Amino acid sequence: MNQCRKGIDMELKQLEYFIAVADELSFTKAAQKLFITQPPLSRQIQQLEEEIDAKLFYRKSRSIELTEAGLFFYKHAKNILQISEEAKLMTRRIGSQKKEFKLGFVGSTLFGYLPQIICGIRLAHPEFKILIEEMGTPTQIDALKSGVIEVGFGRMPIEDPTITNIVLRREPLVVATPLNHPFSQRDTPIKLSELIEETIILSRVKDRSPSYSTLIIEAFKQRRLPLPTMREEGDLQFALGLVAAGEGISIVPTSYQKIKFNVIYHPLEDPTLAAAIIMNFRKDDHSLLIESLLKIIYGLYENDGIYYEKSTPFRNSFDS
Repeated sequence: MNQCRKGIDMELKQLEYFIAVADELSFTKAAQKLFITQPPLSRQIQQLEEEIDAKLFYRKSRSIELTEAGLFFYKHAKNILQISEEAKLMTRRIGSQKKEFKLGFVGSTLFGYLPQIICGIRLAHPEFKILIEEMGTPTQIDALKSGVIEVGFGRMPIEDPTITNIVLRREPLVVATPLNHPFSQRDTPIKLSELIEETIILSRVKDRSPSYSTLIIEAFKQRRLPLPTMREEGDLQFALGLVAAGEGISIVPTSYQKIKFNVIYHPLEDPTLAAAIIMNFRKDDHSLLIESLLKIIYGLYENDGIYYEKSTPFRNSFDS
């Protein structure tokens, strides 16, 4: 082999073969998994070792193990294949004749400006089919990276180097109580410390990942307050239904005050208690629709006199 070319002739197929062998720690099982015979698989691995000039496997009589170099290469090979697959999906999507622009959102953002935003982008870009789907933050990460959605709206930041987070605004929180609650005649703001004996009904977290409920719990912890009884039931709209039935109270973004049936809303004394509305999109997405979407959002806020944070990096809303 030409030594000047050593290490640059590696193919994606070789990486797939290597990962299969590394996963199975068996050439026989890997060959079965790849639907090929063992000899060509062994040749490809041998060729790969020659090209990168490193031994990837310890070969024993009845088993194989990854070398230290093999372990290092395994991690990076998986990343390369993942990036390659994401690039193929995105290229296929960009080159598709279908003009679709899909938005993902968490349920707690629906009562804010999301309906107006969706209408605005549809009016501004009638040439695109605007699709929406409710999904949690972890699902949004995968959906953004794979190109399933172009933009995600949520309450929690997506911590991924390939994703851009923009805090659109911080929505103040209010306490929701039933009509017969002792707070019902209250005309002054409520302290968070006054809620520690209450049952607080929040939305259920499906996969135990960070969520709006996490923000509420952290608000108590950061202030060194005992945690109240927390009850997770469905989404926030359902939680407010239970509040109306006298099952407890809730803490919700101000946009939920549109739901008024047998529920009274009270401001919180601490002005820092707010839930961020975050727009997430791929860092390498320079689509005009992203820019158009931001203009529509900021325009809606300005028309209604809503304070917003233009292109602000995320920080914890509950830090005191």
